[in-house]
Formats: sequence, C-alpha cells, structure tokens
Amino acid sequence: MSRIQITALVGRATSGVSICPFICEDHEGGSWFVKPSGSLRESLISEWLGARLANELGLPLPRHAIAEVPEGLSNAEGASELRPGPAFASESLAPGATDLMPHDLGRVRPEILAESLVFDAWIRNADRQLGPTGGNPNAMLVSPGSRFFLIDHDNAFDPAFDAKTLMAHHPGREQAAAWLDPGRRADWTGRARKAFDKIEQFWQELPPEWVEEEEGPAPGIEDFLARVLDILRHPFDLPADFWRTLDPTK
Repeated sequence: MSRIQITALVGRATSGVSICPFICEDHEGGSWFVKPSGSLRESLISEWLGARLANELGLPLPRHAIAEVPEGLSNAEGASELRPGPAFASESLAPGATDLMPHDLGRVRPEILAESLVFDAWIRNADRQLGPTGGNPNAMLVSPGSRFFLIDHDNAFDPAFDAKTLMAHHPGREQAAAWLDPGRRADWTGRARKAFDKIEQFWQELPPEWVEEEEGPAPGIEDFLARVLDILRHPFDLPADFWRTLDPTK
C-alpha cells in the first residue's frame, strides 16, 4: 500500500487523549490529521485496524492512510513529538465539519447509529461517548448535507472495556433494540466475519516500525495481536454472550 508524503506542518489539533494529532499537508495540498510514529504503539495499530474493519463494514469515516513524515518537520516550534517515519493519517473533513452534538442525532440515519453501536461493541471501543450536553463523540457531521463520519479508534481493543459504559453513553445507544432482530444479527455476523477474514492482510499493512524492533517483534506486540484476535472472534465463538451486550432488555 502506497504512503502519502507529508510536506508541511500546519498546526496541532486541540482535541485528542492518547494521541493529539498534528494538522499537516501532503505534496498535493491535501489536509490530514496525523498521529505520528512515537505515539503509543498499540494506539496507532488500533487506529489502523479499526479504520480498515470499519471500511469493510461500510461505515462512514474519512479517508485514511499511512503517511510518511520527513526529517525536519519536528524542528518546528511545538512539533517535537512529530517524529519522522510512518504515521497514521486521517483526511481532514473541513470546512463544514463539527463534532456530533445531542441535537444532531435526529439528522443521522438510525441504521447508521445502530451499525456504529455494534461495531464499537465488536472492537471493544467505549470511547465514543455523547451525553446530554456533548462529550467525546468521536463522530462528525459535515455540512451541507449533514454527512456523518466516525473518527478515532485509538482506544479500541481495550482490555478494560466496560459494556455498561458503552450502552450508557454511546451516540447509538437508543438504537440497541434494532439488534434484537435475529435476521439483522445474522446479516451483521456474516459481514463481520468477512471483514475479520482480512485481519491478517490489515496486520501486514502495518509499518514495520510499529510492530518490530531490531531484534524481532516489539515487546508485547504478539500478546496484543492475540488479544485483538480473541476480541474479534467473540461474536463468532460466543454469539449469545456478545449479543447480550447490546440487549436493552437485560
């Protein structure tokens, strides 16, 4: 997979928890949010795997790529963390992009909210949260057209994932009842299995710098991969247990 080439640093985003992205331009003037090498290794990998799986399931998210950050950009003021090498890049949705707010939920198709809910349950991402006055939705609306996009999967595959937190705060929590339908569950499971079948391909797309060190695999990386695989197999190995997570009657 070809990499985009970062040529300029524009600034830094004001949001972000585990990774606060830089705003950069590529050689064609395109604008990207860049999470560089040197960030938390598992967070970068989770970003890539989450985005690739979401794409396979047809969820709306910005174009993403592996970006190459050249030597020299980190010399700019405030950019000491922008290390050269491969980075995760998500294309900017501006202009017209705003964080999803509670009053926006009626402008988003219910089936997309339901799909986003089951996706986050699958990848164990409880980080997409929206309360009565806002929160950390990791979702955007773009005008005109109120186009909906998911962003930020750096906290996916969380070993401390709490299903109650997901169901209490997720923007799609009101759509949980949609997943009581056995036919809908079966359809999603088939699509998810096809996406899961590509996980080895997605892993091979990762830059070696993220998963290796001079003497072999990076410390903990094999355990992390094993955890990812166990998490993603959950709906197929223990379907009743998985769907219980989304059952609003329980």
